[in-house]
Amino acid sequence: MMEHLARLTFAFRGGVIVISCAVVCVAGVLATRLESVLEGGSDGVPGSASVLTIQRGVSAGIPAGVFVPFLIVMENDEVSVHDASFQHAVESLATALTRVAEGGTVRTYWNTGRVDLLGRNRHTALVLFRSNIERLNTAEALTADVRAAVRGAVLSPGFRTWVTGTAPAYFDLDRQSAADLLQAERIGIPVTLIILLVLFRAPIAACLPLVLALAAVAVGGAALYLLSFGTSVSVFSKNVVSMIGLGLGVDYALFMLTSFRRAMSQGHSDREAVLFAMQDAGHTILVSGAAMVAGFASLLLVNVPFIKSMAIGGILTTLIAMAMALTLLPAVLSFLGRAVNWPRKLEAASADGHGAWSRWAALVMRRPWTSIFVGGGVAMVFVVACVRLQPWNIGVQDLSEQMEARQGYEVLRSEFEEGLNGPIVLQIEASGDDGVWDPAVQQAISQVASRLSEDVRVAKVTGLPDLVSTVSALHPSIRSSDDLPERLRQSAADIVSPSDGIGLFVVVPTQAAESQDSMMLSDDLRRDHWPEFQGLQVRVGVSGASALTRDFDDELFGRLPLVMGTLLTVTFLLLVVSFRSILLPLKAVVLNLLSVLASYGFLVYVFQDGFGARWIGLDPPGGLNSFIVLVLFTVLFGLSMDYEVFLLSRVEAEYRTAEDNASAVARALERTGGTISGAAAVMVSIFTCFGFTTLVATREFGLGLAFAVAFDATVIRLVMAPALLVLFGAANWWMPRRLESIVGQRTTGERSSPMSRGALRA
Repeated sequence: MMEHLARLTFAFRGGVIVISCAVVCVAGVLATRLESVLEGGSDGVPGSASVLTIQRGVSAGIPAGVFVPFLIVMENDEVSVHDASFQHAVESLATALTRVAEGGTVRTYWNTGRVDLLGRNRHTALVLFRSNIERLNTAEALTADVRAAVRGAVLSPGFRTWVTGTAPAYFDLDRQSAADLLQAERIGIPVTLIILLVLFRAPIAACLPLVLALAAVAVGGAALYLLSFGTSVSVFSKNVVSMIGLGLGVDYALFMLTSFRRAMSQGHSDREAVLFAMQDAGHTILVSGAAMVAGFASLLLVNVPFIKSMAIGGILTTLIAMAMALTLLPAVLSFLGRAVNWPRKLEAASADGHGAWSRWAALVMRRPWTSIFVGGGVAMVFVVACVRLQPWNIGVQDLSEQMEARQGYEVLRSEFEEGLNGPIVLQIEASGDDGVWDPAVQQAISQVASRLSEDVRVAKVTGLPDLVSTVSALHPSIRSSDDLPERLRQSAADIVSPSDGIGLFVVVPTQAAESQDSMMLSDDLRRDHWPEFQGLQVRVGVSGASALTRDFDDELFGRLPLVMGTLLTVTFLLLVVSFRSILLPLKAVVLNLLSVLASYGFLVYVFQDGFGARWIGLDPPGGLNSFIVLVLFTVLFGLSMDYEVFLLSRVEAEYRTAEDNASAVARALERTGGTISGAAAVMVSIFTCFGFTTLVATREFGLGLAFAVAFDATVIRLVMAPALLVLFGAANWWMPRRLESIVGQRTTGERSSPMSRGALRA
């Protein structure tokens, strides 16, 4: 297959370059529009308890914005909230908010009488804007319009405003994530170029992998933009396209360039060198790319929309990087020829098996059990930490102090209640004739509110209990919202459905929604048997920021075994078909899994236990984000497969020629050791740049990737893999006859060095 593709590429190399350049140019224009169609990643899990609770409430007539309100904090150090000018400023702000496209309602102290909307210092007020948007993801996107409306309000000098809340916090998290990406690219690209210059000692050869990677990123971005017309595309998809496009683009180009330069150094013509490179490195690119695609495809099993769009972005970027490495790069190399090594002259290839890497292989293979125990011991130091992994959720406190949502949150925490930023919502669904106004239900509501208020994790309970308390004291005969006095109807419309069948408690935790205490409070409320409602035909649902986050974590951690099992199985079968072996694929899967688990352990030590955190300016969050845990596994497994397939392909080629396992491993490591180390150095540099950005979650992702690649390219690929290959001996290539009849039996010499088969002379 590679030979035919190489011949076609060489025959039409001019057309390949022209078409590729045209595609990249058009893609570059489309990619610049990607930012305008990106959505956040804050939506709930479809079908989860928290989302279904919201949907039932909205279907019954509860205003959607009650579940995802915008909090506008207004402050004036000189003017008291009881001053007429403060009221005038709030009313101007409310008028401006009515111009937000999605519409909604504005609730303030002045139109509700709620004293809890006034700050403790009486120089601060809280304005609640409740849009008509049901989904958190859509509310997040509305943040820019809400802030624009607030800035457009006519306010007297001295008034300061901040838009905060759950949706604005996620909006700012996405903005900061994009800024982190830009910062990492600004540092990572020059560092990558320097490493490539050191590796190749030739500017053209050093620039080619970077140009190919940037082209892959551009085309991947354009593909996401076009994809947005059919489905939602999250901001995380852009991050994946950038990180994976850069990493894979450089990796694949390195493999191809190394093979091409080796062929040129052996005296072959441009055409022969292209054919050699395609056959020598093409198989690695195809198999490792297929493994990466399988990794991203396994994420489609997770029932979270933004992860699915991210997975599609990863699949597209991988395919694009593969296509460019197998078509555009060979075509360019065929024109460059020996000029790829300018200004140096290509040195004659040294005899295989006598270099530094072969000597290292001999050292490892001389004491294989020692090598395995040493490598395995190092790995287990990190792997054992995985059993202590604790979940951690990103929140508004993780934003930089320059972000508006963080600034508003700090004022909110000082003057109101910290938990107001993401309260827990209890939805009471009463199926009786009088709904929530049934006297027995009202009594139970008061009892529940009283019990919850005694919990030290609860700052206050508002909403339906406050309304019931007022009605019970002043209007005990009311049996319907229609019977309420006019001044109470507005408050009731926010928390009681038109049919009176559903009412809302607003439970304000003492801490932020993502804190462990608030998460445990939400869990306890879900497990509560609600004895006060026994026999009253009342159903209680729990939603709000903490519940949505918990459902997100449960979905990701719950699907992790399925994702892992699927990916391990698919990768194993892929390698069985590719190498016609059982032990080699099994070894590859186990060692790759070891790399991923070691990376988890490293992150536990740094981000959970705090080891070395001070050295990198990190305030350890005390756990790992569920999103990071899931995506790290799929991405790392695919990246590790690059080096595994590259090494095994060369071992197989050498073994099929010489039939001597030990010398095949030594010669293979001699040919691949430098390339693997160079490619790993580039990957580590790119990912490390993400490890020193602002967001803790981005730092977890970047440092986790960097550690895993470094660990895989050293302990796994240079110590444990050669030792195991020697111990297995001829069994490396064992294949049951029944399986051979399915996948086909390879003949001696198949996919060995193309030079030895005369492929270049055809």
